[in-house]
Amino acid sequence: MRNHTALYFLFRIGSGLASLASLALLTRLLTPEQYGGYALGVSFMSACAAIFFQWVNIALGRNYPNAAYSKIEVIKTAHVCLAAAAAILLAASCLGLTLGLSPKGYSWAFAILLVVGAMAQGLYALHAQILNSAGLPIRFGVLALLKTSLAAALAIAAAYLGGNLNVILFGVVMGTMASLLIAGHWHVLLAHQPLLDIKQKSLQFARFGIPISLNFVAVALVDTADRFILAYHYGTPAVGAYAAAFEFTQLTLGATLSVLYTAAYPKIVALWEGNEKRQATQAIARLQCLVIVTAGCACTAFISLRHEIAHSLFPQWANNDAADNAIPLICIAVALNGMRAFLVDIPLHLHKASAKHLFSLACMAIANLGLNLLLIPLYGPVGAALATAIGFASSLILSARVGIQTGLLKNIYKDIFQCALCVFIALMLNYLISQAINRDSSPLEWHQSALEVIGNIFTFSLAALCLNTANIRCTVGVISWKSFFSKNQSLPQKV
Repeated sequence: MRNHTALYFLFRIGSGLASLASLALLTRLLTPEQYGGYALGVSFMSACAAIFFQWVNIALGRNYPNAAYSKIEVIKTAHVCLAAAAAILLAASCLGLTLGLSPKGYSWAFAILLVVGAMAQGLYALHAQILNSAGLPIRFGVLALLKTSLAAALAIAAAYLGGNLNVILFGVVMGTMASLLIAGHWHVLLAHQPLLDIKQKSLQFARFGIPISLNFVAVALVDTADRFILAYHYGTPAVGAYAAAFEFTQLTLGATLSVLYTAAYPKIVALWEGNEKRQATQAIARLQCLVIVTAGCACTAFISLRHEIAHSLFPQWANNDAADNAIPLICIAVALNGMRAFLVDIPLHLHKASAKHLFSLACMAIANLGLNLLLIPLYGPVGAALATAIGFASSLILSARVGIQTGLLKNIYKDIFQCALCVFIALMLNYLISQAINRDSSPLEWHQSALEVIGNIFTFSLAALCLNTANIRCTVGVISWKSFFSKNQSLPQKV
């Protein structure tokens, strides 16, 4: 797990830097209104990919370690299911366009491009899941890095040359397809092993995956509803600012948490399927410490740097009070969602508790949609961020019940509360120091910002060690790095 985590993290750094460069350049090359339209298009493609195709990836990840199936059979079955889902999406899109349901103010070409982009993202996600499940971190990282870099480069080139929204999104789609052609896991499909009982295997995929697809409907609703409601009340410029802030946070905090999950989840599933339940529980406990402490450090850094983030990355938010208020709430929302998706939901997958998972995400979607309708007209992007944070918190609380009842998640609420307390201590100390030296609210120079963040993270870490948040004292003080990642090493008792 240690080596895989390091490899995933290195490639994720490369992908993150490419995405951050794309974000910084596009917010300068495009007007807030243009970037808002771009963000809405990308959000729609991601939502369609999640609704129609993500269940295939989850089913493949759950069935790949199963010794009852050949790996080639599982991969081919996943492609058959993906093709069936793509046919349904294509048929629904043709019906919608026939009925005149194309996006208001946009052409048919724009609508067709969104559908093709959703299919490309679904196929990319499937190949990434195959490489991750097969334990090929280098090929996984190469595919992710190529996809991010090519899509970003083509989108930036289109914007720089003055291309319209269709051309920019076409660059994103072509970058995704090019990465698949170069680094996709295609050779397995060319194997001569016949695929027997395709109908039965596809039905087994569907029985596990279709309920989860309903879960992703809820997630997609949360991810996209706020942006479309913002566009309705405040126009696409407000969407551009909000989407840019959310994307920046996802590319940094969300990506870091996903690296931990990507490295740990296949091992946890393999241990669980191999009837090594104790080792699987220990692996989840180690992941719980890493996810919670990482989320706390990131929240401390983001909230203390809210002025600098708004000033440097989002010019349209400069000198706008919404930046100072929305960015901390967005950070909290992304942290809560990361803890839910990359930690709390794991026991639900292991026990195949699809109904409970669906219930928690449905509650999240309903709460988020209702709060968006209530808060966005009053507070704009700040209301959207607050509604998202509350929705993610409600889902985390509901999803954690299975892990707590089965003993896979121990002291999860206590650890999250202590983490929030450590963040508060660090930020409050930073505020008191700022008041003592009469520092104004203008953005700092980069070296001053770096020193401030290092000091705040040090304060957070010290507070976390004193409170033993998420058993961190035991993690860093008792067991070595090697034994921390060894599945055969028993987790020491909490100090």
